[in-house]
Amino acid sequence: MFELNQLEIFVAVVEEGSVSKAAAKLLISQPALSKTIQKLENELDLNLFDRTKNKLSVNNNGKMAYKKAKKLLSQAYRMKNELVEFDHANCSISLASCTPAPIWAIKEISNKKIESTIIDNSNEMIEGLKTNKYSLIVLNQNIKNKDFVCVKMFSEKLYISVIEGHRLATKASISFKELNGESIILSNQIGFWSKLCQINLPNSHLLYQDDKIYHEIVEFSTLPSFRTNITIKKFQSNDRRLYIPINDLEATCDYYLYFKKSNLKSYKYIKENLNRVKWIK
Repeated sequence: MFELNQLEIFVAVVEEGSVSKAAAKLLISQPALSKTIQKLENELDLNLFDRTKNKLSVNNNGKMAYKKAKKLLSQAYRMKNELVEFDHANCSISLASCTPAPIWAIKEISNKKIESTIIDNSNEMIEGLKTNKYSLIVLNQNIKNKDFVCVKMFSEKLYISVIEGHRLATKASISFKELNGESIILSNQIGFWSKLCQINLPNSHLLYQDDKIYHEIVEFSTLPSFRTNITIKKFQSNDRRLYIPINDLEATCDYYLYFKKSNLKSYKYIKENLNRVKWIK
């Protein structure tokens, strides 16, 4: 029985009008192409071309075969694409993000299993996307890559949370310089925010807590803690704390989602449904 690549070569010869042009288009040698056409004719037990000394002309059998071959190839390509889409729709998504908030958002709008990790290394995530280690990555920078789709997700702003009566409680906003030296509670799973705080608060005592018990510890502590506009909305609490925005430029972050252009059909729903996530508005 004939194979798909034989039909592809046959169609190319018909459309290009000559063996030499078809061979050049398909990047194969003329003898190999001619051998494939001859094999196809033998398997069909039909001549598809009329041959003269220096010319190859498609005959009536060939014209009918061309129409059928085009239809079969179209069905085969469609089948492949549908199978790929089915696989993407039913397998888990590997997601790497520079902070937790984009992971929360994507999990909220996706009906697929998300296998996520937080990585504070943009180059590692970009390379992981290129090599298919990750299906999606979220960076805090807008990069240009012709093979990637970029979706701006939302912004996140850092706040300091203090109890009533704290010496900073009356401030409308605050800078890292003013915070430097304070003992501050923060989660141990906040991605690049951790390095940002370490760089800008060299004299502070940063008390890292496991994410599972972070909110409980903050509720019963008198120490300041870090929150963001996102976590304030998503994790509403009754701790009666005051939230003071940090006014340094680097305390605000824009998130950008990236995936391969070849996977646009599989992941465009994320862009279309981000507005469903109430706590990022």
